[in-house]
Amino acid sequence: MLQYATSQTRILTAGDMWLDLIAWDFFGRRLRRQPSEGDDALRRRIILEMFRERATRSAVESVLQDLTGRAPIIFEPARTTDTGGYASLEGRGGGIAYNAAGGWGNLNLPFQCFVTAYRLNDGGIGQVTGWGGFSGGYGGGAIEYASLAMVQAQVTDADIYLAITGVLPAATIGWTQIID
Repeated sequence: MLQYATSQTRILTAGDMWLDLIAWDFFGRRLRRQPSEGDDALRRRIILEMFRERATRSAVESVLQDLTGRAPIIFEPARTTDTGGYASLEGRGGGIAYNAAGGWGNLNLPFQCFVTAYRLNDGGIGQVTGWGGFSGGYGGGAIEYASLAMVQAQVTDADIYLAITGVLPAATIGWTQIID
């Protein structure tokens, strides 16, 4: 029993609910076991999160890339490489000019960024709704029996918001838009 208890105090040897407890202790709601996720996968995510870069633009990019598999769009109003300048040449930090797409910067908005994150397209079953849904019900549209793992999204919007909040520096605002 002592050997079992000792093995549960280390991330590399812990398992079952003890690994969940370690994740909760270090990260709170930001890192929870996904439906049908095994101990090894959760352990890898815990270790990745422990050594993740924080408080940088690349930290936001990497956490969203790891979570959703898609690179986000990040715009910082006080960063000249995001905003560019009038008649700037392509490849030289931006592209704002007359008749050119770009973003306007403002040095009065320090410590703020605008993040466009993308949802993971793996939740639900296409063209099928549940009982009481918009087109669900007997005789009212496509409905079928499914397991919980088939219909739950692996990454929720709350997970995306928590991931961004977890890597932003203190006193920084990350205005976030989540799209498909």
